[in-house]
Amino acid sequence: MPAAGVAAVASFYHLYRFRPEGRHLIQVCTNVSCMLNGCQA
Repeated sequence: MPAAGVAAVASFYHLYRFRPEGRHLIQVCTNVSCMLNGCQA
């Protein structure tokens, strides 16, 4: 697979990172599925 194809796939999904993350990662779920589960955003 060409490098451009890999970059296109990686940029489409928000869980793939191009740079290393910090030690702690805080994520807030604002999806409908999380809210239906009773999570507070």
